[in-house]
Amino acid sequence: MSGYSYTITNDTVSVVVDGEVLTVRRGADNFEAARKAVLSEDWSDIKSVLSPGLRIEKWLKGRFAFVDGHITYMGERIDERLNKRLITMAESGTSPEAWLKFWGKLQDNPSMRSVSQLPGFLENKGIPIDDTGCILAYKAVRSDYLDFHSGTVSNTVGSKHSMPRNKISDDPNHACHEGFHVGALEYARSFGGENRRILICRVDPADVVCIPYDCSSQKMRTCKYEVLSEPESVTHMSDIYEPSTVGTMHPNEGSVQDLDDDLDDDRDLDDDLDDDLDDDDLVLNDGLDLNDGLDDDLDDDAAAGSAENDLQTKTLQELRVYARSIGVKGANNIPGGKVALIAAIQAALRT
Repeated sequence: MSGYSYTITNDTVSVVVDGEVLTVRRGADNFEAARKAVLSEDWSDIKSVLSPGLRIEKWLKGRFAFVDGHITYMGERIDERLNKRLITMAESGTSPEAWLKFWGKLQDNPSMRSVSQLPGFLENKGIPIDDTGCILAYKAVRSDYLDFHSGTVSNTVGSKHSMPRNKISDDPNHACHEGFHVGALEYARSFGGENRRILICRVDPADVVCIPYDCSSQKMRTCKYEVLSEPESVTHMSDIYEPSTVGTMHPNEGSVQDLDDDLDDDRDLDDDLDDDLDDDDLVLNDGLDLNDGLDDDLDDDAAAGSAENDLQTKTLQELRVYARSIGVKGANNIPGGKVALIAAIQAALRT
C-alpha cells in the first residue's frame, strides 16, 4: 500500500500529504496529471504534481512568499502576468531570479502608475531585463552620440546620466517632456534616418517615470540610464551578457542577444524604406501599390474596405513612411498608434 490517503471523484483529486489535504479540481491545468499520478500510485513527486506552483518556493527569499498559488512581495500579490510567467519558469527549471529582482526594484519606484504600467509594457514590447533585474532598451542618438532633442547629452558607451525625478512629467498624455527617453526598437528607429546610432541602455525599474501614450506606448521616460553598448560594433550580445541570465516576459522569445539580431534584421528595412521615399510608386507589400491604388480604391465602398485592411497589415513604421510620402504632417508623432495614423492617411487621400 502507498501510505497515502486519497479520494478521486469525477471532479476532484484529493490526497493527504504530510497531514495536509491537497485538492485539485477538474479544469485545473494539473488535474489530469494529478489523477494519473494517484491512480498509478506514483508518489515520487506528488506534492509538486498537486501544487505545481510550490516549485517556485525554492527561489523565493526575503520579502517574497508563495501564498494560495500566488507569489507575494511584502504580503501583497505581484502582477498577475508576471506571477504566471515566474511559476511557468520555475516549473520548466528556468531560474526566475532576474524577474524577482526586477519586481523588488520596481517596488522602490515612487509612482503607482509606473509600477502598474511597467510589467505590461515590457510584456507587450518584448523588452528584456538583465541578471540584475534592470531593463534593457534601445535609444537613438545622433552620429556624434549627442541626443536629438538638445544636442548636449553625450551617449558614448559607458555614459551615465541622471536628472531630478520631480522635474519630469509622469502624465502619459504629455508626449514630449523633460526626461530621458528609451524604448522598443521601432521607437528608436523612428529617429534620425541613416545618420543615427542605436544604443542599448540599462534602466533601473525604480527610475522609470512614465510610459507616454504617444508612439504607440513604445517608449518610456526615465530619470536615469546607462549606455551599455552600440550593437553595430558587437558581433553577439553574448559577448556582454550570458543568455541564461536575461529574458523577456514572453516564454518563447530569446534573450537579450536578440536585441543585436533585431538591429541586423531591420537595418536593411531602414535602407529600403528610405529608397522607397524617392520612388513615386511606393510599394509596401507584395504588389500593393499604395500611391497608385489607394485613391482609386477609396472611390468604391467595397474597395475602400479592402484598402483599409491592407493598411492594417502594415507595420507602424511602414505607415509612417507612407504617410510622409503623401504629405501627412507630423506622421512620426501622431498619438493613438496605428488607428490614428491610418485615419490621418485616409483623410489625406480624400483631400
